Amino acid sequence: MFSGPRPFQKPQAAPVKNRAAAWRFEARPRQPFSLTTESHDPSIVLRAARALTVIGIVEPAEDKTAAPVAADPNGHGHGAANGILMSWTSQDGGDTFDEGVVISDAKFAVSGHGETAPFLTLGRKGLCVVFEQKRPDGKGNDLMASWSSMAMTWTKPVCIAPKAVASGNSYASVAAGADGLVAATWLDSRDKSGGGPHVFVAISEDGGKTWGDAFSLAAGACPCCRPGIAISDKRAISVSWRNVETGDIRDIFTVSSTDGGKSFSKPKLVARDGWRVSGCPHTGCALAYQGDVLHAAWYSAGSGRGTSGIRHATSASHGNVWDKPVIISGGTLDPNHPMISSTEGTVLVAFQARPTRGDGWEPYAAHVVDVTSPATRARGFSECPAGGKGVSYPRVLQDAIGRAWVVSTAGHKVTISRARRA
Repeated sequence: MFSGPRPFQKPQAAPVKNRAAAWRFEARPRQPFSLTTESHDPSIVLRAARALTVIGIVEPAEDKTAAPVAADPNGHGHGAANGILMSWTSQDGGDTFDEGVVISDAKFAVSGHGETAPFLTLGRKGLCVVFEQKRPDGKGNDLMASWSSMAMTWTKPVCIAPKAVASGNSYASVAAGADGLVAATWLDSRDKSGGGPHVFVAISEDGGKTWGDAFSLAAGACPCCRPGIAISDKRAISVSWRNVETGDIRDIFTVSSTDGGKSFSKPKLVARDGWRVSGCPHTGCALAYQGDVLHAAWYSAGSGRGTSGIRHATSASHGNVWDKPVIISGGTLDPNHPMISSTEGTVLVAFQARPTRGDGWEPYAAHVVDVTSPATRARGFSECPAGGKGVSYPRVLQDAIGRAWVVSTAGHKVTISRARRA
């Protein structure tokens, strides 16, 4: 699909001037929701000074008499397949949460785990969540969206990728702009050309209530790595994905639009990591805008030991040219699954990794790095205490006065940890 591979680009390691943690976390994470069954794969937004909204999948009580449900033939069956999607709201910065509101249609099960988890965003016109829900005909999943102004009630979910014949449409991300522009991206297998799923996008101009026709941006994507998306205050839209190239090289590409999604650039390589892997690594690239600067965070094993880790890079040209990536996970073990958050002029990356203590097999903990500038990036990571339970797929957000929140799954429950800037 693209030109031949560029020479391998060895990333630099972030210089660490001060290992003092940039964030002070609570001693133990909390599971504040009154749930008797499993919950997982949360996402979080800050609606006002102390008003938080968290969404997550809740599993019904196990019915031991029910027959097991096999995975369908359209690329689904990862993780949970019988859940409902809920939201919880806190008006006091996370001290307490309400009892929760059901978002999804109770007649159709919600599916998602890890890279396929539901995705929540907040824009000028409200909240929008994108998630997978079982099709009415039972053949695979539909990709749905729901909107809310205050997270007290949600609109009836609408399908943003309607199809006459079921096919894969999963690994979705969604982002919001400042004026009601919302865009979602996902991997779609309706078009069999190009040697792999296509990267699709759909756009809404009213905060996520209604959507335009979905369309393809690129083919040949790595089939289980979530694409990323970001929208600037000036309506620029950028999308990232892991591409499969000749020789099973799986590196990150981006496309961008500067006209609100009417047209997109040609794909651009973010960095030539040269990661060769015969199989999908299940780890995508996250994007966020800080003004006109586009930030990207992703994992790559690179060319082997010494070149693996969470990478961070920026572009001042909407992805047309990228600076040299920097590994920001140095000092951790087995880092993966970065997510990025840009709020009030601060850009944070959260990822899961094992601490280097003991025998090197400590439970996974969330780690947070401030990548707003080279100076903040050089401070290194802050470790979020795991409370003895390994966490997975953490997400982070921060406010304007030096507070941050991390949500993740731990012990089959949605977990939240709070921090203050040190």
